[in-house]
Amino acid sequence: MSSLALRSDGSVRAWGYNASGQLGDGTTLDRVTPIRVCAVGQTSPCLRYLEGVTSLAAGNAHGIAVFRPLADLATSIAASPEPVANGGILTYTVRVRNHGPTAAEEVVLTDNLPANVRFTSATPSAGACDTPAPGSTDTVTCRFGTLATGATATLTLKVMVRSTTSVTHGASATASTPDPRAGNNTAAITTPLD
Repeated sequence: MSSLALRSDGSVRAWGYNASGQLGDGTTLDRVTPIRVCAVGQTSPCLRYLEGVTSLAAGNAHGIAVFRPLADLATSIAASPEPVANGGILTYTVRVRNHGPTAAEEVVLTDNLPANVRFTSATPSAGACDTPAPGSTDTVTCRFGTLATGATATLTLKVMVRSTTSVTHGASATASTPDPRAGNNTAAITTPLD
């Protein structure tokens, strides 16, 4: 006989008979004390664990967990060169990383160009971008598709600076998969002028 327990944080513990691997720890070892259940596709030793579970059911030699997919996107921006000259080309590297625990579906990066720059080019590492006409200021929108847990998508964006003051630039990422920490989906950077 084996048992499963759903904790309030959405993680799962299992213990008992494990001849068919029904405890989900990637082994067939019986367990006297509760152990964490591996994420789908993991084997012993588990690098990731099952999280976000909302309900459980168990039978003789199986267990079923229903979970809500969650993806934790984090956006960061780097600029080069710093400082930049008025009339110079400024290159932004915008990264969106999915910290999981599941894949992020329909990932979209929205990059609103500041008024004191002019669009030159955009190169995404995956997917495709809708861009303004060269020399204009508008929004760059990139659709990265699915971003696996631990994966990163990158946008290299080049703009021409038209300013006598610093340039502040921001971008944000969204996905159709719920994100429990949406506060880290947005990033901004201020680049000084020489």
